[in-house]
Amino acid sequence: MFASTVKSSKLLGKKAGDMGLRFSVNSFHGYAHSRLCQLNSHPLYLRGWGIEDLEGLERVFLASNAVAPLIRYATRYHWFQALDLHFKQWDDDKYHELSK
Repeated sequence: MFASTVKSSKLLGKKAGDMGLRFSVNSFHGYAHSRLCQLNSHPLYLRGWGIEDLEGLERVFLASNAVAPLIRYATRYHWFQALDLHFKQWDDDKYHELSK
């Protein structure tokens, strides 16, 4: 478990303990994992997560994969330009979905 790795770290262990740092897993991972881990780390059972499934970044990266074939051989400038356009469109689409 990641928490035990951080706890045993000489660099981060004390800081993490003092701050009360807790770790959680995304909901997909939680259902494919042991029940004990789910009870300790699943967002459904942790206070403050609401209905968040922690899969937001996965959705963003999955959508950005559509740009990869277009920029495979692009220059660095055009690579960044294409990603910038993609994420501007992503933002616009998400904004328009809010009104539904």
